[in-house]
Amino acid sequence: NPGQSIDIPVQASLVNGITKKMLENAHKLDEIQHSFDQFIKDSVLVIQNAEFDLNFLITAYKQRNLDFPTLPVICTLNLTRKLYP
Repeated sequence: NPGQSIDIPVQASLVNGITKKMLENAHKLDEIQHSFDQFIKDSVLVIQNAEFDLNFLITAYKQRNLDFPTLPVICTLNLTRKLYP
């Protein structure tokens, strides 16, 4: 969440590789939304744990009175669980 001074728990950084320093100069959604929309346009989204990540994006769009684009999604977490029960 750019613009907020929060510490990222060490355990979270070990899992996702994201550090506080990486977020210091991160752009806000308002600044990159058009570019992001163009990037995902006509795409199939392949996301690990898609429900978790998409909730953040959908909420951010709703806060701006926008609808997140309807795109096909492949959740690699669900796919892996089906292939390797």
